[in-house]
Amino acid sequence: MFAGSGNGSIAVKKEAYNPSVICLYSLDLTSSFTSVISVRKDSTSTCTVYAVENTVNTLTDSAYNNDENYSANSAAENAVMKFKDSSDVTINRRRND
Repeated sequence: MFAGSGNGSIAVKKEAYNPSVICLYSLDLTSSFTSVISVRKDSTSTCTVYAVENTVNTLTDSAYNNDENYSANSAAENAVMKFKDSSDVTINRRRND
């Protein structure tokens, strides 16, 4: 479960194969250099992203997360959430009971 606020990112690592769950609970997360949430290349993991019901979650990237304007940023994904082609991702809300 991810909660709170700060600068960083959440990633399902490259070549992951076990199911992954990302649970957002009143999260306010900004990423200065890359996507806030990403499933990396060659991951065969199924990934479920839940936003807990009745919470507000804010995901923000910066202008620096754009490789067209900042070619020196090799981590730029040009998106707040990035899922590679082989990803199996579900985004849903989760009841808080």
